[in-house]
Amino acid sequence: MRQATLDFNDLWDCLLGVNDGLLGFKEFLDKLVEDIYSLSIEYRVGNLTTEIIKDLKDTVIGAGKFLISDDNKDAEPSDSELALSRHGITIFSDFALLPSSYAAFFARGHLNEHESRQGLERSQYLSNDDTPSWQRLWYRMRLSDKEFIYFKNKVYREFRDIKYRTQEEIFHIVGIFLDLASEQLVTQTVQQMLKISKSVVDVLERRHLIDAGPRYGISRSHYTDTAAFGLGYFARNMPEFKEFKDYYRSRRDIVRNKAMQQWAKEWMTELSVDPVLWIKRITQEDNSMSWYLDQPIFKFGQPKKFTQLLLKLSPPHLLEVHSALHSRYEFVIAHQDIFKQELSFWIEVEKTLLIQLNFPSNMRLSRFIFKDIFMPELRKIIVNIAGC
Repeated sequence: MRQATLDFNDLWDCLLGVNDGLLGFKEFLDKLVEDIYSLSIEYRVGNLTTEIIKDLKDTVIGAGKFLISDDNKDAEPSDSELALSRHGITIFSDFALLPSSYAAFFARGHLNEHESRQGLERSQYLSNDDTPSWQRLWYRMRLSDKEFIYFKNKVYREFRDIKYRTQEEIFHIVGIFLDLASEQLVTQTVQQMLKISKSVVDVLERRHLIDAGPRYGISRSHYTDTAAFGLGYFARNMPEFKEFKDYYRSRRDIVRNKAMQQWAKEWMTELSVDPVLWIKRITQEDNSMSWYLDQPIFKFGQPKKFTQLLLKLSPPHLLEVHSALHSRYEFVIAHQDIFKQELSFWIEVEKTLLIQLNFPSNMRLSRFIFKDIFMPELRKIIVNIAGC
């Protein structure tokens, strides 16, 4: 209990640093005390890990299930499940903060300003006029009948009016309404709601409002499929929700491919301006710069243009590019789904280089590097990718 008290004091200091008016929210404070004591006691004795705590958003809250997965309903409760049940944490439980906030706190003993602010902003106990309407509807069990009707109609109207643009918000809203439809809490059937949701995506596409995503890549994390903003997607186990996600992503992939073509063009020009920066984009040398490390960026490049740029590099920079490519493709099998998309690019580069290197040139050292170092590496890359 003493450690739990210390944990609460430390967490409270972090939260007060971004909102010094929390003492005015008694319900929030009571729930925060309950949460931290329950989680701290079980975490300190080893019944809970930070991963289990973080995953509460994806099980107890988001799925409407206990910690046992849908595929293992008959399994015996684990130690962590029994520990949670001792504190009354059930399928209907909610938390003062996001479970991910608690997980981050126990992992490091504190929350930074961003984590503290995000945890408070997403707390249902601190809902106000600035809380997104879809989030109020996500916590529908805390709404009155009148509030439920209001937010249900408001979110549906805003969704149809294309007020929501981000993938995470759209997935949340579609999940909520598919779930409501399955429970007959809206007039639309599940299939009707699915059709409406797809039509919204069509409008977003026509208006060029689908976000291509960041240059550094779209996360492949499990949680992008199951949760966002620390809240699990409703209906995510329904086949209709999966069908909608696939539909949305097929449209987003078209948009992203167009963006990747432009980004690849800009990146290729960096090779002549700043070869070192160009290299950092595809290696682990600097994670903040390695935008295309796990993306098939060469798929979108122009082989002939790239070859022209290569032939103009100084010997030291050519060797650095060689080293970067060796590092990128050293373990092809681990990223074969990405690198297979780049195979045709490298085949075309090899053909073009072989032709260019047959012409007389004054680049004696560069020619040696190409023929004896770069070209053998390029052949090895092509063979390894093709052999996957």
